[in-house]
Amino acid sequence: MKINFFLILILSSILISCSSSQSGSPFGDFKSTQCQGDNCTNQTVNPEPSIERDDNSDVVLGKFDNTLELSGKCRLKKFADNEIQIQVAPEGGNLRTLTDGYVPIIGVTSTGSRSAKCEKGRWAIAVSACNNNLGFAGVHRVDLIIKGKENNRLVEIDDGRITMNLIRSLDCDFSVQ
Repeated sequence: MKINFFLILILSSILISCSSSQSGSPFGDFKSTQCQGDNCTNQTVNPEPSIERDDNSDVVLGKFDNTLELSGKCRLKKFADNEIQIQVAPEGGNLRTLTDGYVPIIGVTSTGSRSAKCEKGRWAIAVSACNNNLGFAGVHRVDLIIKGKENNRLVEIDDGRITMNLIRSLDCDFSVQ
């Protein structure tokens, strides 16, 4: 009986510490006590990251994984309008900014204008993992960079970068494409 009580007590403590709504919890969603509104425009300090992934670990893809879906949380501290740039560095290749080969799940997806954005505290992007030179086995790097728009030009945002490794265990099955 005592063991069951202590087991329940330990599990309850873990669940409470992982709660995303608890202020100052070591795990879970980031939370600002000084942020107001969707884009934190009334904020004077930077208590939280501009962009983050729910799980910022490396991503491992198998042979038939054709799409890399990435999502996370974001806050704009300085600019209301923004754009997320996607850069990839295939194994042994140079870093390049993608202009196609991805679909913003959150953002502008009209024919002439494709732009991933931070909207209402979230971002989500689907990247073709068999194109963009990411289809071969090896370790590839993917950078997501959120930039604010000021007078129609992109401006860096503090802490607005996520870098992750895309690990492909086998080459894509290019005959299926």
